[in-house]
Amino acid sequence: MTIRTAICCDRCDNVFTSDRREARGELTKRSHEAGWKSIGVNGVWENICDEHDSTA
Repeated sequence: MTIRTAICCDRCDNVFTSDRREARGELTKRSHEAGWKSIGVNGVWENICDEHDSTA
């Protein structure tokens, strides 16, 4: 079994992952390059996929 780091959208069931091993920070950077956002909402970070980004 292989366990990979993934980023889940907080507004739907979409998941951003990679087919290679990488640190969480690198995966976050790549998700942002792919159109995902990480925003602070009332002191809590939310991950939002490109389909649910209302700022686009």
